Amino acid sequence: MRAMNEKDRQLSEAVTRQLEWDPQVTSNDISVAAADHVITLTGFVHNFNEKYAAENAAKSVYGVQVVANDIEVKLKASRTDPEIARDEAHGIKLDVTVPEMESRQRFRTASLRSKERRSGTFNARMWKPAPARCLACVA
Repeated sequence: MRAMNEKDRQLSEAVTRQLEWDPQVTSNDISVAAADHVITLTGFVHNFNEKYAAENAAKSVYGVQVVANDIEVKLKASRTDPEIARDEAHGIKLDVTVPEMESRQRFRTASLRSKERRSGTFNARMWKPAPARCLACVA
């Protein structure tokens, strides 16, 4: 049984290398599992072409008999809230006009100001535009 596990590990590594080598597969969110010459692909890609390119790349590896393609497609337009928040925080951190210690407070202020702007109670004199410039680049 141990020899089969070693063969599965080698097959899984070969498929992973093939996915990394294939120029049509750009996602780093694909996981490969192998069991008895059956490869299971899981993870996320940005379009259907990439999903099927990953499947074809896995099928091209010697020793692969069957590929179970469980990859999900997440279109680039549909970003999750944590991804958006991470990008916003990163954008503020990169802006040299926003001091490091004030970036968290200004980020909170930016969120509050957008609520005030929607409700009509926005005070332009108190608004500092640096975080807004950062957030505009993320959108």
